[in-house]
This record gives sequence, structure tokens and C-alpha cells, in this order.
Amino acid sequence: MTRLALLDPTTLLGKELQSRLDTAQLILESVELYATESDGVGVLTESADGPGLVAEATVESLEGCHAVISCGSFTQSLRELFQQLGEQEQPPEVLISLCPDTPVDAGLPLVFGVSSFEEASRAGLLISPDPATSLLAHVLSVLSSLEPNAARVTFFRSASERGQAGVEELMAQVQGLLGSSSTPTEVLGHEAAFNLVSSPGLVSSPGLVSSPGARDHVPQTLRALMPSAPPLQVTSVLSGVFHGLAAQIELDFSQDLVPEAAESAVDQSDFLELVSNDSALGLRDVASTGDVAVQFGEAGPRNLRLWVVADNLTRIGAWNAVDILESLIQLPPSN
Repeated sequence: MTRLALLDPTTLLGKELQSRLDTAQLILESVELYATESDGVGVLTESADGPGLVAEATVESLEGCHAVISCGSFTQSLRELFQQLGEQEQPPEVLISLCPDTPVDAGLPLVFGVSSFEEASRAGLLISPDPATSLLAHVLSVLSSLEPNAARVTFFRSASERGQAGVEELMAQVQGLLGSSSTPTEVLGHEAAFNLVSSPGLVSSPGLVSSPGARDHVPQTLRALMPSAPPLQVTSVLSGVFHGLAAQIELDFSQDLVPEAAESAVDQSDFLELVSNDSALGLRDVASTGDVAVQFGEAGPRNLRLWVVADNLTRIGAWNAVDILESLIQLPPSN
């Protein structure tokens, strides 16, 4: 039996993770809820075991837990907590960070699905990458046999990537614009409602907007995750959408390719869903599902163009951590 601890479970990712655990193929003794910051302690919320209060996350309170998943922000106190847990005589078997701002440090394996977990060390902290990197990694891993030599990606990001605060601020912007009143921008950094705004990527922590000129983190994270990935150019656009993640991906090749080979690879993938060009494909088509839907656009002899949409909280978010947890817990004890 497995004791699972969820850190900062009241975030959007934390809530989706709890919902996914209800249907996962895991035999859990308990799901315990903890907060890494004082303002989250004592909050009444739901878990797989029913209503409960969120307790303070300490080394002592987490003692004996087999797995720990963090769903909030990767603060210095969280880093120190993970280090202390790893130094225990009997540390948790699995530590997973879902925090979108987790730094890509040497020695912290990144895992984007059950197809890659075997490459990571069982000991220590595993990083489930941010949704944008996870989406791109799934696509590139499926098409790697075609040997693309360059990739250009435009991500269309939503307010929920900035957490509940981002969703609430976008709603306030909509109401402000419709009512001809002022609109808040503290979380999103821009007036995103009814708008498309160039964006450097994710905030460094909830409520703090990336500094002007900040570079998108996706190329660095993808390189750490997939050293053989082709050179990558990334543009991020903050859209006036509450939920979801979309990407326009262009891949170049050194030799002529057969587009049907790429479509066949996507169609046979366990993680991607090939969608016909006969119908439009948007974010609402994948809302609250585990689909990473792919639609092929016009292709040149040495070029592919793909439109990819996914729910940033499910398959490329919380569900990824559950898949990793299921796979790692099934492994025999490490020597």
C-alpha cells in the first residue's frame, strides 16, 4: 500500500491531479494534503479520502510517505524540503515536481511520460515538465524517426497557465472591458482579454510577471529532456483564453519525406490523436480530456506543418504525473 502526499493541492493542477487519482490504477493507503506556504495551511478541501484540512508540509509530517507530488510553485523552501526528504534514512520512493517554474538543474531528471521514465533515476526528484515542453516533447519523440533538423513553434498560451489567479484576472479583464472600467494586469502582465499578446513564456512564480526581454524557457528545458532534439525557435503568445494550450509547429528535414509516414507515426502513438483536416480543431475540442490532438497542414517536400491542441491541466499536466507514479511504483525496489 502506498501513502501519497500532495503538496499545495488547492492549485488548478492539484485539483486536477486529485480528480485523476480517483480513476488511476493505483492502490493507495491514503492521499494526504499539505501546504508549503503558511497561507495554505488549514484550508478545507476535498481529497480521495473525502473532505479534509490541508496540513503544513514538513519533513516530520511527510515521514513514511512513499510518494510526494508538488503542485504549487517551486520556491526555495520547497527545494530545501525536497533536499531534506532525499537525505532521510528512508526517503520517499518517488518525488515528482509538477511546478511549472521548476528550474532545469543538473541531476534532476525530466520525465514527460511513461515512454521516458525508464531513462530517469528512481532516486531523487523527477520533474514533469511544463505543459508547453511536454506537448512538444510528445510530438518530437513520435516524429524523431523522420529526423527533423529544425523546428519552429508558436505556442498560444492561456490564463490557466498562471494558475487560478490568472483565470480570475482574465475574467476581471473581460468584465472591465465590457463595463468600460479599469482592467487588472498584475498576474497576466498584459490586457489579455479579447487580445493576443507576445509573451516570453511562463511567470517565474505565481503573481510575478516575467521581466521584459525574458527568454522562453522551452528550448532549454527541451534540450535537457531530449538532447537529440532539433534546433528550436519558440514564440509564445498569451491569448485571451481561459484554458488550454495550442501550438503551431513547423519541422524542416534535410531530405524529401512522405507526409503519410508522419501521419502514420502520429496515428500509431499512444499519446497523440490524429485529427482529419475535414473539420476545424480548437481548444474546446480537447477540454478536460487526455487528448493531445494533432492536425497536419500543407506540407512541402522537406517541411511539415502541424496544429496541436491539448488541455494544459490533464495529459500534459497532472495526468503525466499520475502515469509516471503508476509506472515507478510498479518497479521492484532499487538496490
